[in-house]
Amino acid sequence: MSDDADTAELIIAALRRAGVSDVDLGQAIEAGTLPLLAVESMILPDQRFDIDDVAERSGIPADRVATLWGALGFATPRPGENIFNETDVAQLKSVAELADSGFASREVIIQITRMLGASMARVAAIQAELVLSRGRARDFDADTALVWFGETFGEVLEQVWRRHMQAAARARLSTPVDDEAPSQAVGFADLVGFTALSQQLESHSLADVVDRFESVAYGTVGRHGGRVVKMIGDEVMFTVEDPVAAARCALDLAESYHDADDLSDVRVGVAYGTVIDRQGDLFGPPVNLASRMTAIAYPGSVLIDDDLQGLLEEHEEFSFRSMIPRRLKNIGLVRLHVLREAGEQEQHRRERRERRRARVVELTQGLLPGGGDDDGDE
Repeated sequence: MSDDADTAELIIAALRRAGVSDVDLGQAIEAGTLPLLAVESMILPDQRFDIDDVAERSGIPADRVATLWGALGFATPRPGENIFNETDVAQLKSVAELADSGFASREVIIQITRMLGASMARVAAIQAELVLSRGRARDFDADTALVWFGETFGEVLEQVWRRHMQAAARARLSTPVDDEAPSQAVGFADLVGFTALSQQLESHSLADVVDRFESVAYGTVGRHGGRVVKMIGDEVMFTVEDPVAAARCALDLAESYHDADDLSDVRVGVAYGTVIDRQGDLFGPPVNLASRMTAIAYPGSVLIDDDLQGLLEEHEEFSFRSMIPRRLKNIGLVRLHVLREAGEQEQHRRERRERRRARVVELTQGLLPGGGDDDGDE
C-alpha cells in the first residue's frame, strides 16, 4: 500500500472515531476532499447555523453579525450558508454585549476584532504550512492530530496570550502617566543582498532563508526585553523601551547575523522618541527616521539618531563615530552616529566584519552577471 493510501486509511479511521458518518466519508472520498473534511472536523465541528440563525439565537441584528465577522477577516456570510456553530454564536453575543456595556466603544471593539483576525490569520497560515504541507505519512498520527488541532492548540494559544498580556500590562502600568505617549527606541534591521538572493534561489530555499532570518530576529530581540513589531520580507522592525537595552540589542542583531554562515549581514538603524501604538504597530517620527537610517547604513553596522546617542554617551561600554549630517527623504537634515562597542572587542568585531563583507562581495559577484548587487546592497 502506498504512503497516500496509508494516510487515507488513518484519516478515515480517526474520522469515524470522531463521529463522522460513512455517508459524509464516502462523499469526501469520491470528491477527493478527504483531507479537507478531516481538517474541518478537527477544527470546527458541528457547523449548522447560517447568519439568520445566529441573529435569532444571539439577538444581534444580522448586519451587525456580518460586520463583526468581516472585521475578523472572513467573507460576508450568505443566507442559508451554514458556517457557524454554537461557539460562534456564544462568542459573537459576548462581544456584542461588551460593546453595549459601555466598557469600550463599538469602534474600539471593531479595532480589536480586526487586530485579532489579522494576528490569527498569520498564526494559522504558518501552522498550516509547517504542519499540513510538510507532514509525512509515516509520521502521521491521526488521533494525536485530532486532539492537537481540536483542543490542545487552543489551550496553548490561550496560555501564550495570557503571558503576553501579563507582560504588556506590566509595561503599561509601570510607565508614568503623562500627556504624551511613552518614548522608546524603534529599530529596523535589513538583510543585505536579499534581492539578489531571491533571484537565484528556489522558493523552498528562499523560504528557509526567511525562516532563519526571522528566527534570529525573534531570539535576539526577545533576549533584550524587546518586541518584534513585524517582519517585512527581508526586514525586521523591533522596539525596546530602555535605550541601553536597545543599543545592546542592535549590536547583538548585527553580530548575530554576522556570525550566521547561512545569512548575510544586516544594516541596523535605531531612533528614539515618542511613538503611537495602534493595533500592535508603531507610528511616529522615530519609526520613519529609523527606516531611512537603515537604508544608508553600511552592511554589519548600526546607525543611531542624535537623541539615542545623547542617552548613551555616558555609558562606557559604547563608542560612537559621528557622521556628517545627512539629508533624508521627507525628514530633512539629521545628525547620525555609528554605534560600536568600546575597547578591543570592537576592534575584533570590525576585523571579522571586514572579512565577512569580503566574502559577501565575492559571493554576490559569483551570483550576478558582471558582479555587484542589483539593489545597491553591496
